[in-house]
Amino acid sequence: DLKQRTGERAIFYDLKGEFIAKQMQKGDLIFCPFASRSLRWNIFNEIESLPDFDVLSKSLFAPEEAVSEPYWQNAAADLFRTGLMVLRMRGTTSNNDLWEFFSQPVGEMKKAFLTLPLAERGAVKHIDKDDSTTSSSLISVLQNGIKFFRYLTDLDGDFSFRRYIHE
Repeated sequence: DLKQRTGERAIFYDLKGEFIAKQMQKGDLIFCPFASRSLRWNIFNEIESLPDFDVLSKSLFAPEEAVSEPYWQNAAADLFRTGLMVLRMRGTTSNNDLWEFFSQPVGEMKKAFLTLPLAERGAVKHIDKDDSTTSSSLISVLQNGIKFFRYLTDLDGDFSFRRYIHE
């Protein structure tokens, strides 16, 4: 594996599969929902403390530099973070649970947010009116940012990128 060849661990983002095709060797790890040897992963494996909810959410919805109005990405990150909190509180933390939660109607999402402690309900302000254009637009930004989870619904497992890097 790469560690044996270089003495270091590395993670490659290989959008086109060129690295895998040319460089992957027996023992190397792969995280790709379309590969039979894919690692089995869940986002909750990366969450160890409350700030991790913020870090993960912000990383998925980081505003691009060219975006003139970062509100949409910031609000989507806020909604995602709050949804993760609901899922964790309920103990429904599979990739499929995540995908289904964020695929439900806005009103149902809002009801779920309201079950959290008051200090964790800040995202409700973004979807206060279920049928508003703003709510619909935010849900669209949110769903666009997490669309890759639809391919992970059957790939739950205990792999953690955080642990892999630390080890």
